[in-house]
Amino acid sequence: MRGKIIVIAVFVLFFCLAGLASAEPYQIISDNKGIAVYPHGFCLDKEGNIYVTTYYANGLIKLSPKGKVLLRIPLKGWPNSVDIDKEGNIYMGTSFGIQGVHKYSPEGARKFDFFDHTNSIKTGESVSRVVLDAEDNIYVLLPRSKTVRKYKKTGELIKGFGNSGVLGPFTNPRDIVLDANDNLYLSDSATNRISKFDKDGKKVKEVAINNPT
Repeated sequence: MRGKIIVIAVFVLFFCLAGLASAEPYQIISDNKGIAVYPHGFCLDKEGNIYVTTYYANGLIKLSPKGKVLLRIPLKGWPNSVDIDKEGNIYMGTSFGIQGVHKYSPEGARKFDFFDHTNSIKTGESVSRVVLDAEDNIYVLLPRSKTVRKYKKTGELIKGFGNSGVLGPFTNPRDIVLDANDNLYLSDSATNRISKFDKDGKKVKEVAINNPT
């Protein structure tokens, strides 16, 4: 009798595990057997969908909260960063190949690119980070020229921060992020500092990060 109970328990466990395996789990995306190779930047929308940029797939993949592929956007270049506006439009910042900021509709249709002479991002300038504020203004981090640029969602330049602007100079800017009040935080790996700026570009605070002793 005890042996029959053990056999039944094993079968129940097997079918439970089989059910879990068929419930659309996330796929491994770190090698060629997954849905993407070398995932780099990502963000989430209000529905919890995940937008992932991938280097060797050269583009973006949109996943549902359960891991189902909802959208693929091919792109020539290496997309480093992605963010979305309130209307669901997608903004990707790229390096190598086609460099700059590229805007797509929620369905994946290409709207426009802004870089080069039209918006003061020089040809050959890699974009390492793209973030949007509450008004859908776009902040672009350009590590080579050591600047942060702020644009309208139409691609018009509003102001520049850093070596060519009012915030700086920066030595080796690595990342930027915005808080709920649209204050800008910037990390500089060469000076070991994190700087905070208000939405008008005024420096509010700066914190030095020293190596622990």
